[in-house]
Amino acid sequence: MLTKTFTHPVIGAVTVDCDDLHLADRDQTLVLYSAPGGSDAANALDFLRTIGASKG
Repeated sequence: MLTKTFTHPVIGAVTVDCDDLHLADRDQTLVLYSAPGGSDAANALDFLRTIGASKG
């Protein structure tokens, strides 16, 4: 499994799992990023979701 690290200005570095699915009939690739439940990355993404919702 591959991982990717993103740097966010509020929460800093977040490392997530990265999977890709090639859609041959459309010549496209779908990239999926996920964080295992309970991980530091999942907690950081939950925090972003929470502060994003409060700005709405």
